[in-house]
Amino acid sequence: MQAQQAIELDPFNPVIMGLYGSTFSMVGRYDEGMAMAHKELRMSPNSSLGLQILWWGHHHKGEYDQAFEGAKAFYRAMGLAPIVQIMEEGYETGGYFEAMRVAAEAMASAAQEQYIQPY
Repeated sequence: MQAQQAIELDPFNPVIMGLYGSTFSMVGRYDEGMAMAHKELRMSPNSSLGLQILWWGHHHKGEYDQAFEGAKAFYRAMGLAPIVQIMEEGYETGGYFEAMRVAAEAMASAAQEQYIQPY
């Protein structure tokens, strides 16, 4: 695999690690993807890609409390603190899925006024 070779050639490149971790996650190998994300985050603690991989991994593994924390960390790293606040309020009233629902609604509403990168 070319990604493995890239890691061997440049083992301290957080971007390569993040992309490699993302590849694992996309094919359902969440534990391996999350392991690469942890390595990336040790070098680049606010990497949105690494944080997103952890969020997705926990979500797909049914670890919703960890997924919620991962989602909050991701949105903080993206500079979307208001979304984090909305998620926390949703989590208090209905748990993880309610937090995700209200965050999606808030982002859809905000997108009517300004461009927001969909995640």
